[in-house]
Amino acid sequence: MKGNYEQLIREIKRREQIEEALKERLKFETLLAELSAHFVNLPADRIDSNIEDAQRHPSSRPQRPNFSKLRRRNQSRNAGRR
Repeated sequence: MKGNYEQLIREIKRREQIEEALKERLKFETLLAELSAHFVNLPADRIDSNIEDAQRHPSSRPQRPNFSKLRRRNQSRNAGRR
């Protein structure tokens, strides 16, 4: 019985980590979609100045989400299947 409980706890933690990684990925993809929509609608002569503005204001730059937890989890899961 104790083994089942420990296994359940590990599974819950694994799912929480995956959920967090997916939230980060959604946040990144949403930001990417917003940036794409912004730049696709700009006239060609304003693209460079908008890029320069974004570079001057670090808070407006996209932050790369941390997918390492999800990647490590997938690698360890796949290693167990070999």
